[in-house]
Amino acid sequence: MIGPVNVLLIILFLIVVPFILGLLLECYFEKIDGKMMLSRCFALGVSVMLAAFQLVSVPMIIKAAKFTTLLYAFSILLAALVIFSIFKNAKGIKEKLIKVASNIKANFLEYEKEQKILLLLALILIALQSSLLLVKMHTDTDDCRFLAESLEATERNTLLITHPITGEPLYEPIGEMRKDVSSPYPIFISALAVLTGTQPTVLAHLAFPVLLIPLAYAVLYMIGYYVLTDKKQLPLYMFILSVLILFSFESIYTWGYTMLAIIWQGRSIFSVIILPLVWYILMHIFSEDSLNIGIYIALFTVSMAASDLSGMGLMMTPLTGGAFALTYLIKYKKILRPIGIGICILPCLGYLAYYMLAW
Repeated sequence: MIGPVNVLLIILFLIVVPFILGLLLECYFEKIDGKMMLSRCFALGVSVMLAAFQLVSVPMIIKAAKFTTLLYAFSILLAALVIFSIFKNAKGIKEKLIKVASNIKANFLEYEKEQKILLLLALILIALQSSLLLVKMHTDTDDCRFLAESLEATERNTLLITHPITGEPLYEPIGEMRKDVSSPYPIFISALAVLTGTQPTVLAHLAFPVLLIPLAYAVLYMIGYYVLTDKKQLPLYMFILSVLILFSFESIYTWGYTMLAIIWQGRSIFSVIILPLVWYILMHIFSEDSLNIGIYIALFTVSMAASDLSGMGLMMTPLTGGAFALTYLIKYKKILRPIGIGICILPCLGYLAYYMLAW
């Protein structure tokens, strides 16, 4: 069960903390775009959390440390980043939030009647999709492995040394468990479950969909805002997306199934949130005349986050970054930005190399 205290802790660790952490990277995009975006701030904040966990978890899993040791290390790192972000961004944050609110209101008032209706319909559809898993339960066979691994951490205080299907004690991870060493997202769920006072399965199946589905749409909104020259087309863009996603259940490999049925899984979060965020950052690197190093720091952080989520993240992030880098090199005949992209995707390549060697 999730009580009032648990709800407050979920709000703290899944909304407030990501927002504060996102401010560390949002300021670099503000210098380019000239405005703060709440959606971008939250998406970057979630990436910082995942990257921080990836940094401390992989070495501890390899060394067969206790889960509590990992939890303490992650909590200390998370607290340090939050405190640093507060001190760095406290000045002027109130004015920025007021400005964001006024801009949202002004943009809404500028829309025509039809555009306002489309926007409201899109928001209703997104809210409906986000609440589906609160009242309906979907089971997926992948839960048998990764949620069992999450429960092992919280119940036995060990990291990936119990077979998730049979419960057999192991000396080291075997089979598919090996890829969870380099992409320990199941243990990330365990850490958040302990911090919020909930069970991993309850947190993943109930809290995550309500927060992650709107975040996925927020990242799609960011891409639309960056690409569309006529911002008044954004309501139509979001409405079409919300309808297409709602009805894209042709197979288990479609966007709709991934987002609306199994959003709590690492590969799903990567597919519908982190990979589009990688595209968003790469579009900035590709298109902007002037960049600051913070954009590359953001790409490096998101690359670390992708590594934490899934083996798919280890492969698709370098492929996507490499495609952008090669295209930029061919088009502009300049090497610095492709080199920067290459450095940023090194975490994925490093963890991928370990994953391949571990087999």
